[in-house]
Amino acid sequence: MVKKKMVIKVSMPSEKSRAKAMAMAARVSGVSSVSVTGESKDQLEVVGEDVDAVCLVSCLRGKKEFGHVVILLVEDVKDKKKEEEEKKKKAEEEKKKKEAEEKKKKEAEKPPQCSCPAGYPCYCHPRLPPPPPPYFVCEEPATSCSIM
Repeated sequence: MVKKKMVIKVSMPSEKSRAKAMAMAARVSGVSSVSVTGESKDQLEVVGEDVDAVCLVSCLRGKKEFGHVVILLVEDVKDKKKEEEEKKKKAEEEKKKKEAEEKKKKEAEKPPQCSCPAGYPCYCHPRLPPPPPPYFVCEEPATSCSIM
């Protein structure tokens, strides 16, 4: 079940009409909270699970005292607990990745252990090939002889 937040603009001229609108919205199945918002107190904010916004608006439009009723916003509401749990899981995963990378780096930096007995030549580790011989470029000096 997904919680939804709806903001509905309702023309409510008096405190009595605001109370009626809130009562109507609260009676709808699945509504968990209703509040009046907006600068001029003309918006109802309804939060609940499986609330039909169209049905709610049509009920409000049925009353002549509310006049013009419009849906302004319908969005999913994320639970703070679920968001915190997701953040914790992501942080733990990142921490595990960092630890694994550090462990790999430490293992790569360690010299390999030799199992050869002391006093004998070690053939456990490959030796680096000898460096290549130096490369020399010999050029004969240019002569002014045109026959050659």
